[in-house]
Amino acid sequence: MPKTIKFGTDGWRGITADDFTFNNVLLVAESIRKYLNAERPETRPILIGYDTRFLASEFAQVAAHHFSNCGMSVAVAPEPIPTPAIAFAVKHLGASGAIQFTASHNPYYYNGLKFIPDFAGPAMPETTDAITANIKSLTNEGFSAEPVRDRFEQTFSIREKYFEQLDGLVETDAMAKAGMRILYNALWGTGAGWLDAYLSERGIPVETMNANRDVLFGGEMPDPNETILQPMRDRIRQEGLSLGVATDGDSDRFAAFDKHGNFMSPNQLLPIIAHYLIAHRGLSGNIVRTVVTSSMLDAIAKKHGREIIETPVGFKYIGNELRKGALCGGEESGGFSMVDHVPEKDGILANLLMCEAAAVMGDGDISACLEMIHKEYGPRLSRRNDLNLTDVGKNAVMENANMLAEHFKERGGELWGMPVKDVVTIDGVKFVLENDQSIAMRPSGTEPVVRVYLEAPNADLLDGIDDKVSKWVEATAEE
Repeated sequence: MPKTIKFGTDGWRGITADDFTFNNVLLVAESIRKYLNAERPETRPILIGYDTRFLASEFAQVAAHHFSNCGMSVAVAPEPIPTPAIAFAVKHLGASGAIQFTASHNPYYYNGLKFIPDFAGPAMPETTDAITANIKSLTNEGFSAEPVRDRFEQTFSIREKYFEQLDGLVETDAMAKAGMRILYNALWGTGAGWLDAYLSERGIPVETMNANRDVLFGGEMPDPNETILQPMRDRIRQEGLSLGVATDGDSDRFAAFDKHGNFMSPNQLLPIIAHYLIAHRGLSGNIVRTVVTSSMLDAIAKKHGREIIETPVGFKYIGNELRKGALCGGEESGGFSMVDHVPEKDGILANLLMCEAAAVMGDGDISACLEMIHKEYGPRLSRRNDLNLTDVGKNAVMENANMLAEHFKERGGELWGMPVKDVVTIDGVKFVLENDQSIAMRPSGTEPVVRVYLEAPNADLLDGIDDKVSKWVEATAEE
């Protein structure tokens, strides 16, 4: 029996040749075409892009031929393209939307598809729900189409205009004045030839790693986490580089290493960027973050008289607030974007702004910027644990967490000896505790996993709440 096609927090992903097949791609493409033409015939073009994965280009060609054969105007990227770049292309070219073939940071055997509507950001649930309903209807009707694998000739070009867009958001002169030398790890993804080219064309010395196409991603996931990025550490130290930056497979996520080879997570980098935009650039507007992202952003917003907007997990919710006029928004998994750009996460822009902030605030040293942030707003340390459980254990943990949330909402009190200041239930359960501590728990939508997000002002307190939560989850899951 075929697997059900589901759109998750950021599109549809599946295993190549299992559920992610040419026939299923045609089914989803037709469902999107029906969505676009539901009210009236769509005359604007639809753009098709793809990442560096095995068969990603071929899937793109098949989808393009289908739209064209159905009478729609279509253009395909001539080479692998970053997700933020094709999102910008939707905005700049006035397209009806885009389909980006990417599985982002997932392992090599996955492929994926993101639908980007005409506002140039991630599709909201009402859109993906409508597309999913079309998939179900077409499946029941026995829809089938023959894949056309020939190369689609109509293409579009956006690199120059995207670079011009970055010029309006980033001040590269500061990096040059600070004498920065940057290492960029493309993780075999779409950022190669984009982020490094942008810097080098503006006179910023940049070295690259993993900038070639490798459909196996070096045997790793194209995910900019500390473990996978470890080889950057030695190179930064040996070559005396100022900063190491990285993007994921489709270049919408980011992370970094400082000049000493210390990993810098998004929860550390996002506050630096937000502070820089407000305190040094003087930009107005509120800050958006997902419920599990560092409360350091709250402290920055409060000090500067800005509102903090808290959303469920998923950049589509942040993008929705950016469309309403928020200054910037980010998520702990590495997403960031800002006003006057696209409401889609952009790892290239995030890395560039972080380099600019390092140049202006820390003379090229991003760790010096973090020390300033901690001194001004109070320190925060964050940790995420993905706890592998059984389905029964996962359900038990979340049921009990929800019961605790209801209790503290009604009566207040202490959680494991720690006073509960607030409870947030917009996505999973989050307990806001005294002394800048918090515990959040979210269930995975696809695996028997509970994700636990912890924050505290120092390592001892962080370890303490980690130990309490781990013991509670273990005992609850075994009940």
